[in-house]
Amino acid sequence: MSPFSFPANTLLQLVPARVPQAIDRVRAKVWEPVTEVTSIAASDPFPEHVGFQKAKNLPMRPIGKLPVHYGKLWDQRWFLLQLPKTMEQESLYLEWRDQAEATLHIAGIPYYGFDVAHSHAPLPKGTRDVWIESVVCQTGIWHPRATGLNQGGSLLSGATLFRKNELAWSVLHDFLVLDDLMRDELHLAFPGREQKFGAI
Repeated sequence: MSPFSFPANTLLQLVPARVPQAIDRVRAKVWEPVTEVTSIAASDPFPEHVGFQKAKNLPMRPIGKLPVHYGKLWDQRWFLLQLPKTMEQESLYLEWRDQAEATLHIAGIPYYGFDVAHSHAPLPKGTRDVWIESVVCQTGIWHPRATGLNQGGSLLSGATLFRKNELAWSVLHDFLVLDDLMRDELHLAFPGREQKFGAI
């Protein structure tokens, strides 16, 4: 027997049903909302892509009421967000809720990539203005939260500043690894029957 294998246990079927709820409880503690970003302006969406130097001179208009659909497939749109003074006291994370994929620019430099699997960008303390370059596409179709796009274009539903609980983040990923190991053991112990135990 491998030193990394666990002995057979006839009660393993009782564990998997409890694990998803435990993981969900820990996941809910990772991100603590601080405040919504209410100052969002945007260019019109357009098929020709431009860099930051040209984009910062584009006409920008307040977004208004959210959520809003915009653009056609592969259109580009630039957004300017003015962050609240909260950013002066601490380093926070910006959650960008948009179906499209985007690049966050800070001081004119590409800083973080948003997509369906990466929606929380760490921000340097004191950040007040950020630019977001959005492209109307969704390539991460493998991800469970992928929604695809519809004929109305990308759906932008808002932006929020968050604090990150590093302990909860660490515990969450420990749980996820242990869950993978447990389900691998279930597969070995009950070949072909692991689906009955549920999954994350």
